Amino acid sequence: MAMTEVNLEPHIRGNNISFPIELRKNDLPVDYTGWTLIFSMKYHPLQSDEEVALRKEITVTGSAATLEIVPEDTRNLATQTFYYDLQLVSPDAEEVQTVMTGRWQLLVSVTHNVELSS
Repeated sequence: MAMTEVNLEPHIRGNNISFPIELRKNDLPVDYTGWTLIFSMKYHPLQSDEEVALRKEITVTGSAATLEIVPEDTRNLATQTFYYDLQLVSPDAEEVQTVMTGRWQLLVSVTHNVELSS
């Protein structure tokens, strides 16, 4: 599977967003059931894994998965451009493929308290 560089669209921190992911090889879907996708986001690409700003693990079913970012994931992060990668890891962790890298900018939100009044 080839690695792709994709800079994600800017996103307002503290908001929900979903990224559908389809795993393909030679433009055909590939069954990676049981494999894990790891999304890691850092302030700088050379930071250690212990300093990761956001890490999400997603179990793949078939040739698809969805990366769900919820408000708690980004609410307290700085508003800046982050570096990320997405790795595909085999069930025994013997195979690791970086399938996507890029940057993602988090923007400030004007509304900080979303509690609804009765």
